[in-house]
Amino acid sequence: MKQIFAIVITILVLGTGVWAAGGNFGGGDGTYQNPFLIEDGADLQAVNGDLKRCYKLVHDIDLAGQVFTHSVIAPTLIDKPTLKFQGILDGNGHTINNLTIKSHDELGETGLIGSARNLSFWPCEIKNLTLANVHIEGGQAWATGALVGDGTSFVMTNCHVIGGSVVGQSSSYYYLSQHLVGGLVGNIAMCEIDRCSTRGVTVSATSQENNCGGLLGGMWWSGGLIKQCYTVDGSVSGGINNGGLVGLVQGSDAHSANIYDCYSTSTVNGNISGGLIGTRYHSTKDDEAGPYLRRSYSTGSVSGTGHVGGLIGYNTWLSGRVSNCFWNVTTSGVAIGCGINPDINIVGIDNAQMEKQSTYSGWDFTNVWKMDNSGYYARPMLRNNAEPDYFEVRVSSGENGSVSPAGVNWYITGSELILVASEYYGFCVDKWYVNGTVAQVGGITYDAGPVLADMAIEVTFKAVGPSCTVTITQGAHGNVVPWPEVRVIQQGDELTIYAQPHNGYQVDSWQLNGSVYQYGSNSFTLYDTRTHVSSLSVHVTFKPVLFTVHVEPGIPTGNGDMRIGHHGTTSHDGYQQIQAGSSLTITAYPDPGYQVSAWQVNGVLCGQGLASYEIDAVTDHLAIGVLFTHLAFAQGTGTAYDPYRVYDVATLNAVDDDRAAHYILINDIDLSGQPDYEDAVIGKGPATPFLGVFDGNHREITGLAINGHNDYLGLFGCLSAGNGLQGQIKHLTLAGVTVCGDGTTIGGLCGLNQSGLIEKCRVTDADIHGDQRVGGLCGYNTGTIRYACAEGTVAGRYRVGLLTGNCYLGTIVDCYAIGAISMEGEASSGGGVSGDNNQATISNCYASCTIFGSGQKLGSFVGWSQNSGYTGCVTNRQTYDTAIGGSGGGDTGTIAGWGQSQMQTLETWATINWDFVGNPADGAEDIWRLCRDGVDFPRLWWQFGPGDIVCKDGVDLADFAELSRNWLTIQTVSGFYDNADINYDGIIDSSDLLIMSDFWLK
Repeated sequence: MKQIFAIVITILVLGTGVWAAGGNFGGGDGTYQNPFLIEDGADLQAVNGDLKRCYKLVHDIDLAGQVFTHSVIAPTLIDKPTLKFQGILDGNGHTINNLTIKSHDELGETGLIGSARNLSFWPCEIKNLTLANVHIEGGQAWATGALVGDGTSFVMTNCHVIGGSVVGQSSSYYYLSQHLVGGLVGNIAMCEIDRCSTRGVTVSATSQENNCGGLLGGMWWSGGLIKQCYTVDGSVSGGINNGGLVGLVQGSDAHSANIYDCYSTSTVNGNISGGLIGTRYHSTKDDEAGPYLRRSYSTGSVSGTGHVGGLIGYNTWLSGRVSNCFWNVTTSGVAIGCGINPDINIVGIDNAQMEKQSTYSGWDFTNVWKMDNSGYYARPMLRNNAEPDYFEVRVSSGENGSVSPAGVNWYITGSELILVASEYYGFCVDKWYVNGTVAQVGGITYDAGPVLADMAIEVTFKAVGPSCTVTITQGAHGNVVPWPEVRVIQQGDELTIYAQPHNGYQVDSWQLNGSVYQYGSNSFTLYDTRTHVSSLSVHVTFKPVLFTVHVEPGIPTGNGDMRIGHHGTTSHDGYQQIQAGSSLTITAYPDPGYQVSAWQVNGVLCGQGLASYEIDAVTDHLAIGVLFTHLAFAQGTGTAYDPYRVYDVATLNAVDDDRAAHYILINDIDLSGQPDYEDAVIGKGPATPFLGVFDGNHREITGLAINGHNDYLGLFGCLSAGNGLQGQIKHLTLAGVTVCGDGTTIGGLCGLNQSGLIEKCRVTDADIHGDQRVGGLCGYNTGTIRYACAEGTVAGRYRVGLLTGNCYLGTIVDCYAIGAISMEGEASSGGGVSGDNNQATISNCYASCTIFGSGQKLGSFVGWSQNSGYTGCVTNRQTYDTAIGGSGGGDTGTIAGWGQSQMQTLETWATINWDFVGNPADGAEDIWRLCRDGVDFPRLWWQFGPGDIVCKDGVDLADFAELSRNWLTIQTVSGFYDNADINYDGIIDSSDLLIMSDFWLK
């Protein structure tokens, strides 16, 4: 039966991928109503933590100075070849600037999002996002685009790319020989692209086997829909099929490939080239609304070495699949609409016809299109996806001077325009006129921006009266405006001089008549009080712009000085001043046993695996760190979103080498054949505590044996917090653990939990022995323990507990302890949950503890307690009749003593409002499960083995039936962690079935 499950699972989960969660979003919970809020580049990369969630930008993001070696979101990686974004990304009208990707992937997709895919039960949508100044190199990947490399069945709305380049290469894989390269998206299948555009984007390929398009590289085989989209002011070149809008269009008998109400003005050159489409292959299917291509046009220059057409380069479709489409014969330089198999519905027009609305019969100029021949555009434009408005500015000057820029120029809406006048000798600026009205008196500069309308601007000059000669000079590395260097101004007038430093320099000082008058500033003004002399001299000097570069091995964590992966050194160590524009190369030197994993520049990870990090030109202050990873770990970088993978004894022991990193256990580990440890395995004491995160991943470590004479014994000697970090252990089971010592602070999982977090951890079949502060789970707890348990025997002299020996200022929530303690001293204090509580907070815990030995302070729940609080706590009075052995006073709350039958009855627990699975009335978290009355005590929900849905009795057909009943159910309600959602991701699908098969009949 298990083999049958494995075959089904292989089919269902083929192509799925997993990324370690991480990131620090600005808010949200990832639901449609409350998406995660993306604030910076680190948040963009953190989307990989859950590719099925909803995300929204709340700021523009600038990625300048960062070079990614693969897609930022859903990258194709060697160990994760099939990651796909399946959520919603809402740009919220914001822009991501300066995205640079230089991919080395041999198989995969390249773009901001490598691959996007819509599942029938999980919608995928990308909307309201702009990329500006992109530089994308696709490597030898299947599809390359600025925003998305390859997509299936997703919806993209109102997305744009402005400026930059997208370059693709051919793939070495035979079935991927035709690479798809697009200015927006590389390839789509069954996707809808609505109201999207590219402007000023260069799309090219290094091999003629590629398909290149200004918007899309291709609609490959499964077709799709493109509507109300355009590409302008760009170029497409280098491939076998090249189109101003789409390179290759291919539908199928089952799926249509439709393009409606689109246009391109981009230039096209290559082998097969078309102003709008490079090549379109035949298909027998169109949608019910009409033909495949309609109401579209192209105007760009088209050329090529193969088939060339003004609209389409190569056409294998039957006539009639095109309706009301045009190309400009004059601007394209091509006399035919299709390079081969022309279509009568593709009409060639000239410039005059292009400007007339009557040319476009059947086009909707009320709702879709518009035309305004009085402005910059003399062609149709889309109403709901408009290009920016341009305004005409006519600039002229009167006699005795000139102005720059002069003549007729067009400016995009909101452009800043500053005009500079140059007077002839003996003259000065009189007035500036805008549309015939005086706008400014005097002044050699006039600020006309932002440009919001057509304007006519004129500057006039007048002869100067009593004058002052100003000699203007500059030092090296900059210029000044106005020019020439000798100016004559009328006494009483003001003169502002502007400095223009060269790249990498800034103004140092301004000198007036040989003396420093002003430091800094790119402008200097001579006011009325300084012009009542016959001559003045102004001199400006420049100095290099210096930026602070801080280089340090390791990556800073939190707001303290703790660093992750600081196992090595770097060149250029520490703080230094670097001149702007200078190049900088930093080399990393790992310690023995370590290697370079990645670099961090201003908080963003990049340059994975590079021994040296190069910056072509320093343009800002930089904080640079390098992450070194242990060679023992074949996978992971030790960060939150990519933890080290622990899979055997060697990697478990290596955790102690980097105690501030993140780890995840990916295999069960059996230590029963290993020699006994003489000390704690990880974080051996308060001087060397574990400050990282150890995720047991619901795996098990068995057979741990420690036999030593030191304090702080356990798998973890000390779990602590500090420097912005908090040590955490979660999702881990220790089975058959033996710890024997004669010191203090001894436990199965950890000796000391000092302000750390222990969550969803379990110690079973424990045999723990020590002197003081001895516990089955933890010897001494000052932190937080929740959803945890301990089962076994514990022996000691003082402060002995099944769960924890001593809890001081700590918190224990939703935990239990079952077993026995053996007391070895008359002054002892011992109990089931804790031997000694002082200012502790205990809630919703129970104990079933048998006590051997004698002492003054023995209790089935706690041996000694003072100033502590108890809520919803229960003890088995049949194992030991006293709940609290002794009290120093100040306690609040009570501990109920029940018989064993009461503790095994669900109705009894309802009286203290414990939250059980399947009972919405007691809460939504579903913390506890009780299989059936009279069988067992309550257990924590996470203890039920993966796939053991119905009851804690192994995975069988009853569990499979429950999985089938809930198949493809989606839940986003917090706490939906029961029933068939085995991996807790909110959806019941093939991932849960795969886990069930691994535990079948176990």
